[in-house]
Amino acid sequence: MPWSTTWVVPTDGGDVVRFLAGLVAGLVVTAAGYFGYREYGKPSAECGGYCGAHTRCEQGLCVAELRPTKRVRRRSKRLRRRKAVSPSASQALKPASAADRQPVAKGPPLRQVDYVEMGTSGNTRVLSTEEIAARFRRLDRRIVGCIEQARSGYAISGRVVVEFRIDRSGKVDGVRLTAPDLLQRNDLYGCVRPLVSNLTFPQSSRAMTASFPYDFD
Repeated sequence: MPWSTTWVVPTDGGDVVRFLAGLVAGLVVTAAGYFGYREYGKPSAECGGYCGAHTRCEQGLCVAELRPTKRVRRRSKRLRRRKAVSPSASQALKPASAADRQPVAKGPPLRQVDYVEMGTSGNTRVLSTEEIAARFRRLDRRIVGCIEQARSGYAISGRVVVEFRIDRSGKVDGVRLTAPDLLQRNDLYGCVRPLVSNLTFPQSSRAMTASFPYDFD
């Protein structure tokens, strides 16, 4: 619609004030009417202006606008495979030479003859092999540990023979050990001798000698 404006400028001071006040009020009403038209004067096809943000009017209904979502790229975690560590040369078993496998005996020779004092009433009881084995076999695990310690780092097999003598009082008075030279150099005898020397047995009428072999590979 065409707009026409006629300005009448008053000359009296009071009229000027009233004129300016009316002018400001008219401008406010005009601005309010303009913005009201922009917001609420839309045709009925725009859902009467009731659709909110991020919605659109479609066939008289407010329909939400689907915004494309940004795809977040996730970095895949890569599994780091540990490389198989091959044993170093220091960890590999060293081969034993023929000299290393040569049997060597350590310890005092065991007396086979028992000296009996004449004129004394001796004990007629004699230790059985079962009694001796039952007490000695308690040391099996510790003696095997000594063998493993002595051959540590070397690929060697063979036999270790532990011999000891039991006197009439039941105490061990001598230990002799035969083993490959490599094990003897690694102080196998020094590991086994204290274990066997601390054994005690019942008293008997005569001394006895016992021998126990250990095969290892």
